[in-house]
Amino acid sequence: MKLIQLILTIIIGMILLTYLWPLFLFFILVIGFFLLRMVFAVRKAARDIDPVQTQRDLSQDDDIEQPIRGEVFDAEYKERE
Repeated sequence: MKLIQLILTIIIGMILLTYLWPLFLFFILVIGFFLLRMVFAVRKAARDIDPVQTQRDLSQDDDIEQPIRGEVFDAEYKERE
């Protein structure tokens, strides 16, 4: 019985692969396309995050003024002059 099942499974698999391989290829390409879109969307979102603003949002001390990007550099540059 198991041998007959194995032979039938192999025959059905061969028929499916013979006639329906474009369908399988299409599904693999579609899944790959959406995975790539997701990866690039996550990378773009990670680039768009402002670390200074995020640090400001996460800090609990509102009394301490966090320097805005560029202010520290400007202050150091003015000291050198």
